[in-house]
Amino acid sequence: MTAEAKYLQVVEANHEENAFHVLGGAGFTTHAETMASFNSAPTAQKQAPDDMRPGYVLDVLDDDLNVIDDKRISAATARELLGADLDTLREKAKAEEAVVQERIAADSAERSAARS
Repeated sequence: MTAEAKYLQVVEANHEENAFHVLGGAGFTTHAETMASFNSAPTAQKQAPDDMRPGYVLDVLDDDLNVIDDKRISAATARELLGADLDTLREKAKAEEAVVQERIAADSAERSAARS
């Protein structure tokens, strides 16, 4: 059975930071709506290997949040899809990632203390 696409997310590949940041996304009611939105976004050209500017990818996710399709998009398309400034979204994503990392570190410390 083919996975049902239900979500789109925009991911920034930040080459200078060697990191990926999920900038935002949207959920849809049906597979058809999801794919129509995905297919309407223009595909960007591949970046040159020495181009250090961030690249953007539009991911299609299923109900389990597995990536089932993706394509490169331009910064302008990412900005248009998300309706916000990419720098602001990047900083928000980095702050959210820091909170997750702090929780992981705290959980790891608790487990280590429990084993002692």
